[in-house]
Amino acid sequence: MLSQNISDESKYQELLEHFPWVLGLKYSLIQRHINLDDKNIPDFTGIRSTDGCRDVIELKPPTMKVFGKGGDFSAEFNKAWSQTERYLDFILRQCSYLRDKGMNFHNPKCYLILGWNLSDDEREKVRVKERMNPSIELLTYNDLLSFIQNTIAFITGLRLDDGTLKNVNSEQGK
Repeated sequence: MLSQNISDESKYQELLEHFPWVLGLKYSLIQRHINLDDKNIPDFTGIRSTDGCRDVIELKPPTMKVFGKGGDFSAEFNKAWSQTERYLDFILRQCSYLRDKGMNFHNPKCYLILGWNLSDDEREKVRVKERMNPSIELLTYNDLLSFIQNTIAFITGLRLDDGTLKNVNSEQGK
């Protein structure tokens, strides 16, 4: 889809819904379009494998411009970032309400997935923005592709040896 420059957000949502491991096996379950309330409906919430609490995953197409011509964040990016801030604010203010609905959020993070091929300077500008709100992290489609490639490389490096699995690509597995 990336090589074909597909910008239909729903296609990427379907991919993430069917293959949640592309986020690096952090979540035991990813659920699509779970209503926090009538106005706050993130693309996904992920139930963390470690503690059963949820994070928010908001996905935009890779073709969305992160930066404008002057090097500032684009209006589209600012709108997406504000959307994630709104979700987190709602979650923090309404944690009891959400817990009553069966959704536990404890120290939630929001992963904003968008953008493709950012320069080092652009990545640094994003990191500055993330430092101002450490609950939000931008993942580019390059990051997702890296997660996918590294996960596949790790799994294909596993070998069954005397009934045990080991990773033949690492010294620790020998």
